[in-house]
Amino acid sequence: MASQANPNKSNSTNTKNSAANPATANAAHEDFFTDRVTSALHETIDNLAARAHNTEESVRNAASQSAHALTEKQHELQQNWQKSKVRTFASKNPVATVGIAFAAGALLTSLFSKK
Repeated sequence: MASQANPNKSNSTNTKNSAANPATANAAHEDFFTDRVTSALHETIDNLAARAHNTEESVRNAASQSAHALTEKQHELQQNWQKSKVRTFASKNPVATVGIAFAAGALLTSLFSKK
């Protein structure tokens, strides 16, 4: 009887192994597919990160250059204002400057009013 029990066990083991082989092959195929997809996604993300880094550097450089150019232009305009005849006149004649500004405002208001 012991010899009959052993063949049943080996038959059930053989049945399990033959049933497990397609599952193992399918799992191996899924692992291979998953690895390929994961690798492709990592490569894509790395490429995007590199491009984003390059774009960020370009934007930072452009912003830095713009800030530098604006600072230079501001300094130039301040120097021109300090040398300006308008500034000199306004400093020496503040009441006349206010009168001129009021007259200019009144003239513009009368020109643009819709009566």
